[in-house]
Formats: sequence, C-alpha cells, structure tokens
Amino acid sequence: MKYRTHEIDLPDSDIYQNDALNRKPTVEFVEKFLAGLDGPFVLALDSPWGTGKTTMVRMLKSTLSAKGTPCIYFNAWQVDYASDPLVALVAAIDQISPKDSSAGKRFRNHMASVKRLTTSIAKHGAVAAAKAATFGALELDSAIEKVAADLTGALTKDLVDSFQKEKASLDQLRAELEKAITELSKDAEARPLVFFIDELDRCRPSFAIEMLERIKHLFDVDHLVFVLSVDKKQLEAATGAVYGEKIDSSEYLRRFFDMEFRLPQPESKRFASAQVKRFGLDDYFSERRRNHQTQHDGEHLIETIGELANIFQLSLRAIERAMARVALVCSQTPTNQFLDPILVAFLVVLRIKNSEVFDDLVTGRANPDHAMAYIRTLPGGDEFSESHLGIIIETYLLTGDGDEQRKNSKIAQIKNIADSTTETAEASHARKITQAMQYTPPNSFYRHRFSISSVANKVEMASSLNS
Repeated sequence: MKYRTHEIDLPDSDIYQNDALNRKPTVEFVEKFLAGLDGPFVLALDSPWGTGKTTMVRMLKSTLSAKGTPCIYFNAWQVDYASDPLVALVAAIDQISPKDSSAGKRFRNHMASVKRLTTSIAKHGAVAAAKAATFGALELDSAIEKVAADLTGALTKDLVDSFQKEKASLDQLRAELEKAITELSKDAEARPLVFFIDELDRCRPSFAIEMLERIKHLFDVDHLVFVLSVDKKQLEAATGAVYGEKIDSSEYLRRFFDMEFRLPQPESKRFASAQVKRFGLDDYFSERRRNHQTQHDGEHLIETIGELANIFQLSLRAIERAMARVALVCSQTPTNQFLDPILVAFLVVLRIKNSEVFDDLVTGRANPDHAMAYIRTLPGGDEFSESHLGIIIETYLLTGDGDEQRKNSKIAQIKNIADSTTETAEASHARKITQAMQYTPPNSFYRHRFSISSVANKVEMASSLNS
C-alpha cells in the first residue's frame, strides 16, 4: 500500500494510458490550436491549483514533441529563488539540443551572444541594486565592477546615459534571441519553439510578476510560443501583493496573455477511482470482495469520495490527500474486519474541510443533526441530503452516536414520524432513514456495538500523519 503518489507515468507508446481525467480530447484540441501558431504568442491554461494542469502540460508537450515541435518544460516554482527570471529562462532555452545542421550551429552561435548579454545584464542589475541600497558605499569584486562599468559606466554618472546603455543591451539581447529562435525554427522545419511554464502561480509574487514582465518585453519574438499553466485567481492575488489591492489585477494580467483557455472541470469519481490504483489499494479491495458483506467496499468508497468531492468542492489535490488518509485507515483495518467505507470517506473529507464540525461530531459535543445541517449549507447540499448516499451517511451518524440516551431518543422520534399517515417531507425523510437502518449498523450484520468514535479514531490518526 502506498501513501504518497508520484507523477503519472506517460509511456511514449501511449501517453494516455493513465489518463484518469480523460484529458485526451482537451490535449488534442489545444495541440491543433498551437500547431496553427507561429509566434509570438502567449496562451494561458487557466485552472485552479490541484486540477491536473501539470499532467495536462506534460501530455501536450509529449504530443508536440512526437511531431517534431521543439518544446521546453519549465517549472517556475523550482527556480523562484533566482534574483532575475531572465537568467532562468535563457538557461532553459540553452538546454535545447538542435540538429547538427547549419541552422543548428547558427542557433548555438546566437545563444552564445544571448548568454553573454544575459550575464552582463544580470550582474548590472545586482550591482545597481546593491549600490542603490548602500548609496554607493558597497565594495564589490573588481571583475563585477568592470562588467557593470562596461555596460553602464560608473553608477554615479549620468543616469540617463546609464539607462540608454542598458536599454541598448536589452534590445541587443532581444535581437540575438530572435535570431536564435528563428534558426531553431528552421532546424525544426518551420515549427515554433513552444515554451511551457508551469507552477507560476505558486512562485513568490514578485518573481511571478517579474517573469511575466520579462516574457512580455524580451521574449516577444517570432517563432516563440509560451504556454503558461496558471491559477489565474492566485496570480491575481500575487499581482495585488506586488502592486497593492487597488490595482485591477485581472486587467493587468490580460496584457500578458494573447488568449486564455479554461481547462474543463475534471470528473471527480473518475479521478477517485484512479487513486485507488495509484495508492495500491487494488489488492486490498480485491481481498475484501471475497466476503459477501464487504464485497462492494471499493465501489462504495469511490462513489462516496466522488459525490463528496462535488458537494465539498474538493480540488484534485484535496481528493488525492483524502485518498492518502483513506489508505492509512485501510492499513489499520484487516481485510476480515468491517471498514465502513462510506463513513470513512465522509469523516476523512469532513476532517479536511471542517475540522471543527468533525471534532464536535466525533466527541459527541454535537448530535448528528449538526453535521447534516452543515452539509445542507453547501452548494447542492439539500439535494445530497435527500439522496441515497446522503441518507446512508445520516443513518451512520445516527446509529453510531456515542450518546446512547440521545441516540435512542432520536431513533424513537424518527420512527414515530415515519409511522405518521401524513404525507410530508419530514415523514418521507424519516421513512428513508428507518429503511436505511435495516442495512446500516448497528442493526445490520449483527453489529450491536458500532460507534462513530472507533472509525473516527483511525481517521484522526491518519490525518495527523498526513496533515
């Protein structure tokens, strides 16, 4: 059994072999769109954090690369310690290995110029910032001072002249970069370079904004297409953190993107099913299928996680985290013991989304009605509460209440309402509960000592190990 998943394997023979989210139609659509571009162009793939953007980008890159399009995958979050994104971006392009052709050699020659200019510009920026911070009193390495002096003259001289020299260097860098990318495109039979930037919204705000600025001002060149996978809401928050809350973040970011594409919402149940395999639970549930009373535990778990993910609006990362905790609970439950997967799934998700309600429920400070009232406040919660799964969860909470007097009183009340001849929504609900009690503990399978606390203790330990 596994408790941590790794990146999805994308075999060259079939990159969609493990496509749990059915991203193939989306990948093919975006790939055809990109194939018609020549650049410069910036496409933003927008989707909330934890919805599978990285896997989508990797599939897209593999598809394009297989057709001969030069591609770069760049994880911005892994390099946000850098002082200037320019260095990291140039370094990524420099890693490309073109064909051993005349165009490939010219690409290398132009990239050598780009690297020299990048080094000078980056060092100048560091020197200028340090000098400004110390009013020129900082002693710097003579070699660095010389580079800065060659580029801009003494920092204490005419600032206008310094600005003009720096601008000239930036213009030269952009020109050399455009020549390099043009040669690379020739080497790739006129295909543009597609530069994927992932995890930008997870970077420190200043780095994310600086990277967008560098892309706009220095990398807006022919035959270069950027694909940025972002959570636009998070990026808007980063913009506000840099420029203040009064800035129109959405409008500010729009000037960096030529087009935005919103990824389709993934199907939660399909993803939950894939996690059973990724966490190594197949054998566990296969063994449980040998017992008539537990044979459907795997299906019940997937169904419950999928439905709760919609009600609680869980991201894919949150579903993955929930499944990791379920895996820990399974490891503490032998295959010949009851697992109660519906209750486990509910408590795990509740613990993730609202630990206060979870604590009140499992400690007995609040009765089951409190938890169900909370569910009804969620989008679609009323409908879910009346669904078959919602009724089963409420019945579990009712029959597993550790307060015997409160439990017995509530059960008697529900039975009286259910026996009523009046046709009301309350009576209909009560009848659903009494019917569910026939196959939900403690009345089912001779389980007369069932309690929520026994299951909740496992969930709490799993949450502590996987918080």
